[in-house]
Amino acid sequence: FPPQAYKNTLDEDEQCVWCTGPLATFLCVLFSPFCCAPLCSSCVTVYPKQAVVTTVYGRFFHAFTTPGLYFINPCGRDAQVVTLKTTSVELASVTVADQNGNPLVMSGVVSYAVVDPTRAALDVLNVPAFVKTNAHATLKRVASLFPYEAVRTSHASFAADCDPS
Repeated sequence: FPPQAYKNTLDEDEQCVWCTGPLATFLCVLFSPFCCAPLCSSCVTVYPKQAVVTTVYGRFFHAFTTPGLYFINPCGRDAQVVTLKTTSVELASVTVADQNGNPLVMSGVVSYAVVDPTRAALDVLNVPAFVKTNAHATLKRVASLFPYEAVRTSHASFAADCDPS
C-alpha cells in the first residue's frame, strides 16, 4: 500500500459528524422519530492514547485521534478502537536451529506501539497476534543466520581481551 492509501474524509476531528453519506443520513432521518435507540448509540468516546477508526457501510470514513466525545451518524457506522500505547508481547520459549543446525531454546519480549491506527484497524485483524507471529518468525530467521559456537568463542576472546591481569 502507498503511504496514503486511506484518506480521512474530514480535514480534522469534528465534534458532530451528522452527514456521513446520503444513504446514512436518509435512514437516520427516516427512523429517528420512531426509535431513539440509534441516536443513543451515536456517541463515540476517544480516550487519551487511543484512536477510533470509523467506517460507513464498509468504506473508511475517519480516524479520530483527539481525545473527546464525538457524535457520529449511527446508520451504517462501524467504529474500531485502536490503542496507541506502547505494548509488550512475551515470546514463549521456542526451539530454533542456528546456522550449523544446532538446536537453541530462545525466548524474548517485544515492545511495540501503533503508529498508523487506520492501517492497524483496517489491514490487521488482531494486532498483538500479528506482532507475536512476526516476532517469532524474525527470531527464528536471526538465529539461523549465526552459529552459536562462533558467538560463544567471540565472547570468550572478548572477555580475555578485557581481563586486566
